[in-house]
Amino acid sequence: MTDINFIAWCFRTVSASIAVADIIFLVLAYDFAVSPIGFCWYQINPDSLVLAQALIQRHLWPYLWDPIITTVLIWPFWVLLALLSVLSFAVSMLVVLCWGRNVKL
Repeated sequence: MTDINFIAWCFRTVSASIAVADIIFLVLAYDFAVSPIGFCWYQINPDSLVLAQALIQRHLWPYLWDPIITTVLIWPFWVLLALLSVLSFAVSMLVVLCWGRNVKL
């Protein structure tokens, strides 16, 4: 297994764990609530979220933050990890198809 496949499996495992936790919360609380990306990021490091917003709005492009990144921040966290998993597997398969199985990533 290549390193990128291992990373993809890690993303898939964490994504499934978070999705299961959201489903358990749904069953126990009778309320559909998911773990949004922005909430998880804020729980881990709130200062970096505020800093990222300020940097993007002031120095890159204000339009990038408000409709685009804020839309992504309200997605469920497990969706982001699942997309990263699919992307990792796709890159791994592309490398294998282009350079053969002997390539170690």
